[in-house]
Amino acid sequence: MSNQFCTQCGERLEPAARFCTACGTAVARATATKASRQPAKMRRPIPWLPLILVIGGGLITLGLLLYQANPPSVVDVPDEHNDSGLPYPDVPRISVAETRERFENGTAVIVDVRSAQEHAEAHIPDALSIPLSELQARYQELPRDAEIITYCT
Repeated sequence: MSNQFCTQCGERLEPAARFCTACGTAVARATATKASRQPAKMRRPIPWLPLILVIGGGLITLGLLLYQANPPSVVDVPDEHNDSGLPYPDVPRISVAETRERFENGTAVIVDVRSAQEHAEAHIPDALSIPLSELQARYQELPRDAEIITYCT
């Protein structure tokens, strides 16, 4: 039979004792053993929800930091004209025939950068309407895998 000890003072108890002879504490039915004199290390459950929230928040924060470190670039183009009045003379231009061919092949998207009112009056069929004043805020609507052809007249 294993030795029994008082849960209050830790003294050794007689096998049939009802009280501790050292301190007088009543002995419970299931008497304590020497191992139980030391406080048991209880295993605490892992708080899953807070852990998931902390990890998720960390990943979102990391994503935002990476996005801020490498934001999409938007270039502010000055309004320039050449001697004949052609706006933005350094901007590459393509013919109407080339535009149509690329659009019909599905390799290009046509974007009308005029105002919504001008677009409503007349526009190229299936052209996207993104007014120039909204382009910086809405550029994400444009596909990344196609050539973007803009027009304004």
